[in-house]
Formats: sequence, structure tokens, C-alpha cells
Amino acid sequence: MYRKSREYTEPDIFTGSSQLLSSQKLKIMDSNNHWHNIFFKEITSSINENVFKVLYPSNTGRPNSPLRILVAMQVLKEGFNWSDEQLFNECRFDLLVMRALGLTNLNDEIPAASTYYDFKARLTKYQQQTGEDLFTMAFYELTRAQAKTFNVNGSKVRMDSKLISSNIAACTRLQLVIGILQKFYKSLSEKDKKKIMKKHRITLEGLLEKDAQSYVYPLSNKDKILRLKNFGKVYRYLLQKFNSTDSSEYDHLFRLYDEQYQESQKEITPKPRQEIKGNTLQSPHDDQATYRYKDSGQKKQSIRGYVSNITETCGHQLINLITNIQTATATTSDDYFFQSAIENSEQVTGQIKKAWTDGAYNSVDNLDFVQSRNQSLEWYLNAIQGEKGLYEFEWVGSDLMVKDLRTSKTQKALKTTKGKYRINNTPGNKDKYRYFEPRTVANYFRRLEIEAQPDDIKNVRPNVESTIHHVFYHLNGAKSKYRGLTRNHMFIISRGIWVNFRRIQKYVNGKPFRVALETIFLENVSVKILKNALLEIILMILGLFVFYFKNEKVQLIEMRN
Repeated sequence: MYRKSREYTEPDIFTGSSQLLSSQKLKIMDSNNHWHNIFFKEITSSINENVFKVLYPSNTGRPNSPLRILVAMQVLKEGFNWSDEQLFNECRFDLLVMRALGLTNLNDEIPAASTYYDFKARLTKYQQQTGEDLFTMAFYELTRAQAKTFNVNGSKVRMDSKLISSNIAACTRLQLVIGILQKFYKSLSEKDKKKIMKKHRITLEGLLEKDAQSYVYPLSNKDKILRLKNFGKVYRYLLQKFNSTDSSEYDHLFRLYDEQYQESQKEITPKPRQEIKGNTLQSPHDDQATYRYKDSGQKKQSIRGYVSNITETCGHQLINLITNIQTATATTSDDYFFQSAIENSEQVTGQIKKAWTDGAYNSVDNLDFVQSRNQSLEWYLNAIQGEKGLYEFEWVGSDLMVKDLRTSKTQKALKTTKGKYRINNTPGNKDKYRYFEPRTVANYFRRLEIEAQPDDIKNVRPNVESTIHHVFYHLNGAKSKYRGLTRNHMFIISRGIWVNFRRIQKYVNGKPFRVALETIFLENVSVKILKNALLEIILMILGLFVFYFKNEKVQLIEMRN
């Protein structure tokens, strides 16, 4: 049964933590600028528990534990990179952490570990059943309130993506085949195991004696190929013998057989390696992770996992916030995220007028999306994927002129009935004509626009890489601690909330003069360039005064000595 919790517990005269502290410790405990009080104010007490109301229908009996504390605990865990054991110990015995959760008495209890895990299990199950991600919804509401409180201008955003590996070991095809067989056989009841043909049952029992890696390690390449082929027959037999009602692992068995094997003339053989795609099953322990190899110049990445897209505001202001986080399988290209990132961010901070991305977000669909907004959105890319090419284009009136850089010859292109542009090919080519897609022409002029961008436009996007670093700071290289799309996304959302909190903390504890001047003088100024220029001038004058009086004090001390 859902019950909204109180924001904090009422301090008791005998067990209140403030009653037992020295004046110096109490000063820190009650400081509005200390992290625990800022966290309580901006995170714990600001969490909208109504978002999670659907997880606790009225017929579930006992009321739920404080949901704001459960969410805040998840954020603290990922913020400080605690293990689950550390999380519960810190929340029970660290006075500052208790205060961050709104617990003001020494005898206040946090939710039990079973309640904490049940809450996360309910979130996952609800998302699988309905497709609604309640944790992300809570993040949006929290960020929307923070943006309003701190006057964050969301008209300018930038985004970037990050590949992360699932917490799984890389395995060969044979290890994967064996791992799925092991999990399937373990999932069967003893009664169902006895239904299996004796020779196959002996094979399966033998697989359980050691893990897949230990089984494969001593085999020669020839033996590995033979075993891989023979296991295809076992798969086929099991798929015919059982169905999805017999085992929770049946779908994995079916998927692997479909992805890794082929049938021809009643013979079962492994598919050629070049036919195995990146979205195939990568591990018996994570059926959502996919494979991706990314080659970005000198930086090469090979992962089995997921990709996350981070969007943040980037206006001329003292604080910017992460407004949108998306997570998908690793094979998802960056251009897939662009439109939803813009639309979701607008639900948090209002209309977006300018967006910065790298060239990986470029696509025809995204260009059409930007154009459909009737020039209300300016999109700045730092590059376009692919080489420049051997041709230059120029519009002369309504005519498209094409210059071949190899021969320096320029000729007028003719538009075909299919919408392409055509020129006569260079001598010696087997094809009489050279054709250009409209997209090729559009990308050429798009590239020119990018190259002509002034530095103040080009220099906006790179800072998002710092945000990527902050969000994924605790990864082991690129490897997550979690498996599955939902758990990894929850981890990234928690990190996003934490990064926003740290930015708010830095803002609150920022230079008093700067914060005060922004509040007093710049609240209603519309020209942002003027605002920042005025701010810097005033700060410079104040700095000169401080420098002057410090020198005067030093000289006075020297004279006295």
C-alpha cells in the first residue's frame, strides 16, 4: 500500500543527534553549505514519491518504506561508489549521511536491505511490463525543479555518448554455446532431465563438472570446431524435446541456435563468422548486451555492453545541469538519440534553440527533424563522418557545378528523373556517368558550414566530454559493475543526479561576490553577453581592491617591524 513519507524525522530531545554534539561539530552539522544539508534539500526532500505510487497498489498490505530515502540511497551508493555493504553501514552509522537522508535522531532506522532490493526489483518488473521507466521519470522531475530553482537556461544544449561494457567476461563462440547449455540444463526439473536421451544427458552432465572456460581451454582448434558442430545437434534435440513452459532458459537456447547455427540438407553447422552480427547474444549472463567495435582515429574500442547518451545545458550561466540520459544496446548509433534527447530535455528546461553534437549524430532523419522546426533550432556539428571526397560543388543560380579535384575540370550536373545528379565520368572509367545522391551534395555544403564556424561556436561542444568523464568516473576502464540494460541505466541515472548535485553544491559554495552579483545585478538582464561582461568587470574591480588592501596590510606590517 502506498503511503507518502515525511521529508524528515522530528528531532527528539533525548536521541536527536544535534543534542549530543559539541558546538564545533554542531556548527558543521547545521551548516547550509555543507554537502549533507544541500543533498537533503536538493535531492532527498525534492524527490516526488508519487511517481512510484503505482508500484504499491492498495491491495499489497503493509505501507511502503519511505521511497525518497530508497531513491536517495541509490544515488549516494553510486555517488560515493560504495558497495551495498558500505551503503548500509554508512546510512546507519554516519551522522552526516543520516542527515542527508532526513534522519535526525540516532535511533532512526533506514529501510531494511530486503526492502531496498525489493524496490529495485519492482522498478525493473514494472518497466518490463509497461515500458515506463519510473526512475528516469523521477530524475526528470527532480531536474526540472532544480532548473527552476537555480534559473538554469535550457535553450542551449550539447550531447555526447559513452560506450560501457557489461559486467560479463568475453567468451568465445564455444564458451557461449556451452554456457547456454549449462544454464538450460540446470533450469530443468529432475523429472524433465530424465526425459533426455541418454547420450545427450551424459554430455550435459559432463558439462556441469567445470565452467565453460575450463572446458574449452585444453582443446585444440580442431577439437573446438568439432565440438561446436556436435553441440548444434544437442541444441536441435533439446528445442524439439522441450518448450518455453519447461524452462525459463528456453528462449536463450532458441536464440543462440538461431543466431549461431544453420541447417542444410539435414546437417547442422555453425554459421560463418562473417554472418554473426553484433546484436547476437554475447553472454549467458546478460542477454541484452551487444557487441560493438568503434574505431575513432587512434582510439579503438571493443565492448560487449551498452551505449549511453548524455545531454546537458551549456548556456552562459554559473550552473549547467544534465537534462537527459538515454541508454541502449551497444549497436545503437549516436544519431538514434538526437531527436528524443531534444524533446525530453525540452520537457525539463523549456524550448531548445541551439544544440551541439559531434559528427556521429548526423543523419537525414535528424536533418529533417531540425528543418521541421521552422528554424527554431540551430544544430552545430563539429564534423561530418567520412572523407571529403574528390569533388567540389557550387550552386550557380539553380545549376549545380561539379569540380573534379583530380583533373580540375568543372562541369554542370544534370538532374535525373530519380532525383540524383549526373556528370560525365573521367576518361578511362568503365562507367560513362558519375552519379551523386542529394545527400552527398547536402553534406558537402554542410561540411563547408562547419569549417567556417567561428571559434566561439566550435569550442562549445568539447566541454561535454568533461561531463562524460564525471558521470562515468567510477567505471573500471569502460566496464560497469552491472548486467542488463535496466540496471546499467539506473546506475547512469544515479550518477547523473549525483553530478547535478555536485554542481549545485559548487554553485551554493561558490565565490560569494560572484553569486551575489549574479542575483542582484543580472537577474533581469536579457543580453547575456552584456551580463557576463558586466560580471567579469565587477569581479576584476573587486579583485584589484582585494589585491590593493593586501599589499597595504603587508607594507604596514613591514613598517612596524
